[in-house]
Amino acid sequence: MTPQSQQALRKIMDECGSNTKFALSCIFSNKIIEPIQSRCAIIRYCKLSPNHIFKKITEIANAEKVIYTEDGLASIVFTANGDMRQAINNLQSTFTGFNIVNMENVFKVFYFSFFFRLSFIL
Repeated sequence: MTPQSQQALRKIMDECGSNTKFALSCIFSNKIIEPIQSRCAIIRYCKLSPNHIFKKITEIANAEKVIYTEDGLASIVFTANGDMRQAINNLQSTFTGFNIVNMENVFKVFYFSFFFRLSFIL
């Protein structure tokens, strides 16, 4: 959010704060202006394990009838780096673009160099 939009949100929080609860989610909390941070309870989460992400992504892929390979889902887990939201977005982007989620297509979408592919295989 831009600083101007954060100021607008701060005003809304002040006006409606007595009867409204706000839940904000961000990746970089240091980019949120201090007046908003001071009105919030900050909860930090650690990265999810690759196994946890793999299981959930498999469940989502099956429910949505996504065509995938095991190495494709493993590549999704690799590119997500512990972030479930990113893993779901990566799954959707790859399937939308190529109609099949395999390792080659995942890396095409996310522009990983040969070095990253090689380190993933090793």
